[in-house]
Amino acid sequence: MRLVASQDGRDGSVTIAQDANLYVARIQAGQVIANTPPSGRTLYVHVAGGAERE
Repeated sequence: MRLVASQDGRDGSVTIAQDANLYVARIQAGQVIANTPPSGRTLYVHVAGGAERE
């Protein structure tokens, strides 16, 4: 998982004016990842699908 947007711009992410962290991941068929949010935080998962272009 790669951090792409955060309130403080850490790890080279884009700075946003929200109390949120946005991550992206490219998941292959059958691959499993796990992410447990810190206490008091909520985790939302959005799935985007499509074909990779060459």
